[in-house]
Amino acid sequence: MNRFVGLIFGLCLALIFGLIYECRNNSIKEQNLINSWNFETRNYFSNLKCSSLYFKADDIKFHKVFLIKNCELWNKSSWELNFKKLINSEKISSNITRDIKETDIIVLIRSKKGESYGGYSNGVVAIRNNYEVNLINKVNKEIFKRKVFIGVGHPPRKILRKRSERRDERFGTIPYEEVIDFLYNEINN
Repeated sequence: MNRFVGLIFGLCLALIFGLIYECRNNSIKEQNLINSWNFETRNYFSNLKCSSLYFKADDIKFHKVFLIKNCELWNKSSWELNFKKLINSEKISSNITRDIKETDIIVLIRSKKGESYGGYSNGVVAIRNNYEVNLINKVNKEIFKRKVFIGVGHPPRKILRKRSERRDERFGTIPYEEVIDFLYNEINN
């Protein structure tokens, strides 16, 4: 009986320490995001529920945009790496802001499943990434314009995986020039 009580006590201690460790890591990650951006920007995106965004066509004039991919705010270095071609574009770089207080709209880029390519010997399917660019009104959190871009690239010639690993292979990168032209035209419309 004492051994059983000791085992339960040990498991409870391990669970408590695990929860403390997890909470501490989440707190550190949250503080790093606030330090990377600012409290207002982090707070805005922590309250933005992308699954509940709906589309309502509108004609909104805007000048400053905030870029986000798959509705996740990353630390600044990851953000800069992911959006490097957009940030450095001569056409739209002056329109991109890193502060939610300065922006007129949010540009949400989501990857979506596109065309499937099959016929691999292990039964795996290659799926092209398409990229849906959503323009979101910052104030009322409504998507007012969206456009889908087909990912750039070719399906892999071979997919080397065990037959037991049946997950799909995704390919195709963001067609940056097309996205830049789209944003440029919308900004200057």
